[in-house]
Amino acid sequence: MGKQYGCYEIFQIAQQVERNGAEVYKEAAQLTDDEELSRMFFQLAKWEKEHEKTFLEMQKLLCEKSTDRGSFNSKQYMSSNPQALANLASFAIKKDAASALAECKNISEILEQSIKIEKDTIVFFKGLKDYAPDLYTKDQIGLIIKEEKRHVSILEQSLRSR
Repeated sequence: MGKQYGCYEIFQIAQQVERNGAEVYKEAAQLTDDEELSRMFFQLAKWEKEHEKTFLEMQKLLCEKSTDRGSFNSKQYMSSNPQALANLASFAIKKDAASALAECKNISEILEQSIKIEKDTIVFFKGLKDYAPDLYTKDQIGLIIKEEKRHVSILEQSLRSR
């Protein structure tokens, strides 16, 4: 296994991914004339912002319970910062994800691209679990994954209804 990151870094990464995800969904909402679809994208953006707040609260609570006790040792800080690691996830690469959405020719393509972005995010979070310092933090990342899977379901249902 590679370097383990502490609870602090893991939740910084999760928050950055959610912040960037909200921005992508806001842009997606503006790409469609379909009011229902636009509302759905704005709702997804809202949920991503709520997740960011939730992860901040989880960071405060769980880092105290985690074996690393929430300490932040700059000497152990990852060589690239959490924001840089977050950019490994396609969902976190706001510009690229937004560009991919902007290139879509119709609503179905926007939904398909959004599903792909969400699935890439899930893969990213599954990989991030390998860096968790303890089982408790791994479980919390599992909750993040569960939420992102719910987003996939919402998007897939919207695609099927088109």
